[in-house]
Amino acid sequence: MEANEFLEEYKSLVEKLFDILEVELEELTKQEKELILAYSFGMISIIEQESQMSEEVKHLTLKQVIMETFEYNEEDAKNIFKKLIYDIKEKRNEPYNIMIYQGKFTYSKFRDKNYNEVYDNLTNMIDVIVSGEYKTY
Repeated sequence: MEANEFLEEYKSLVEKLFDILEVELEELTKQEKELILAYSFGMISIIEQESQMSEEVKHLTLKQVIMETFEYNEEDAKNIFKKLIYDIKEKRNEPYNIMIYQGKFTYSKFRDKNYNEVYDNLTNMIDVIVSGEYKTY
């Protein structure tokens, strides 16, 4: 898979997540957008592994998706990207790590078009994190 194809697949995946959630980008809070971004990052990590894309291509693609699909300006996209990557490596942001794991876990359901299961998983995870309920586990 080439980098452009990978980018288009990632953008398509995120747009499909918005469709599954029946939500427009403008309706989401900043926190919800970041959680969906982390979730999609987990999903796209599976695609990256299956297609043997380099980490560099995955990161460049993530930056583009942050700007183009999530509509962040370049400065905000850069900060969100750094935060996401740093927090993953340092295991500092539990909500991001939860969402990435859940994205990876749910990707097979997404690929098999079990969108009701994806919807249930994603909305439940957003609710658990936004409410702070995940801290009690």
